[in-house]
Amino acid sequence: METILPLINIPLISTVISSVISSVITYFLTRSRIRLDLEAEYDKDLRSKRLDAYKELWVLLKPLNKYSLSVTHEAITHEIIQDILGNMVEWYFEKGGIYLSKRSRRPYFRFKDTMKQITENKVAKIDKQLLDHLFKEGTLLRTSLANDIGTRKGSFI
Repeated sequence: METILPLINIPLISTVISSVISSVITYFLTRSRIRLDLEAEYDKDLRSKRLDAYKELWVLLKPLNKYSLSVTHEAITHEIIQDILGNMVEWYFEKGGIYLSKRSRRPYFRFKDTMKQITENKVAKIDKQLLDHLFKEGTLLRTSLANDIGTRKGSFI
């Protein structure tokens, strides 16, 4: 009695296995590429919106720039600080707070805390040391904002 072994077509099986492996690899590479493209588009859109929002905040901070005051601390009043504080609250909730990065949240709120400390202290003249601290906090905030949008880096192109 003869045993009949099924004929195995090795080239056909090899071709099928190669096709399956190639399809699986193509699927995962395409999926990864699509994901990367979507992330890049999202990052580009977020950066653009963040830039617009940060520019508005930047303008709000202008009166508390030590270089635009002709270096006189007397030009800063409680009213100016209170107005900026109110405008920053409006900016945060109506325009840009949602775009504020995790890294910039800390300097933003420290700056606001310093302003609040000044406005709660109702002495006639604002202490120079406290104003210098406010200027420092403002500089840290602006630096953090600039770092978020990459304006202080050299071009990567």
